[in-house]
Amino acid sequence: MRSKPLAAAVLATTLLALPSAASAARPASPEERAAVAAVYGAGAECSQVVVSERDPRYARWDFAPSEACEPTSNGFGVALRGDDGTWRDVYQASDPGDACPTTPLPTEVGVELSACARPSRHVYITHFLTERALVEPRRLPHGAHSFLGPLRWRGWDRSVATARGVLDYSDRSARFRAPIRLRAYRVRFCRAKRIYTRLSLRFRRSADRRRYPHFETVTRLGCPRSRR
Repeated sequence: MRSKPLAAAVLATTLLALPSAASAARPASPEERAAVAAVYGAGAECSQVVVSERDPRYARWDFAPSEACEPTSNGFGVALRGDDGTWRDVYQASDPGDACPTTPLPTEVGVELSACARPSRHVYITHFLTERALVEPRRLPHGAHSFLGPLRWRGWDRSVATARGVLDYSDRSARFRAPIRLRAYRVRFCRAKRIYTRLSLRFRRSADRRRYPHFETVTRLGCPRSRR
């Protein structure tokens, strides 16, 4: 028999993962609950199932903790009903924070079932030093001794964004400023955030390109640090 403190912890964790009351998903009928629970190897009495109102072919399954039910999963599942009425699993996760387009679920259905997140409205770029997600930054670091800015962006939130600005370099032996062009591209998902993952730099003057060729680079940008 599971101890009460541990059972309470399982209950709290599971309830946090369940769809909110504001969701439009409806409780499953007894027949639907039994059929979906069977997909995940659980009894109907140990399952909570909700069905999408937007597309009733989709249903979310969660373990419903009780003293009579042993947990079968630490996550949830989404099942899809076929034309023959048979349910099958199409998605399982323990965290609904991933972007819906990275899952096999339609975005509106995934959001309704609290199974995934709507993609961010904006595309972001990760600050090299602070690892913060930024939109159209006016200034960016570039290595240990230089920064880029002020930056004037065009086409932000598209697949490719471009900017003009200045590379300002300074160390113990040299200092220079040179006009540059930036190109941010290769949009990918970091959880639900859309992120530019490549940043290329090119000098606007041919003399600078000849003098400082090692500054013309393509930088790989990672995901921003989580702000949870």
